[in-house]
Amino acid sequence: MEQILQYFQNNPILNLAFLILAILGVLSTTYFYFKSIRKKDPTFSIRSIVLMKDQIKKINELEIKYENEIIDNLAVSNIAFYNNGKETLKKMILQQLTH
Repeated sequence: MEQILQYFQNNPILNLAFLILAILGVLSTTYFYFKSIRKKDPTFSIRSIVLMKDQIKKINELEIKYENEIIDNLAVSNIAFYNNGKETLKKMILQQLTH
């Protein structure tokens, strides 16, 4: 048993190999820990398309109104809500976003 212990203690190449393995173990543990973190990241994006901008006035008999006010510019907007994280969004989280 003492011969085996002495072999490990006196062999610098083996000691270097164990040191490299220990460093690789710590690095891989840290990497996989951060990769496994599950977080909620509710995100949204808005895309707007302008249909008419200052062109409504050019058409003589056309008026577009909203609540009795004439609209000069008209656009359509698409809003997309999505989860950019790894954790599932539950109903409570979605309700907090909309309020």
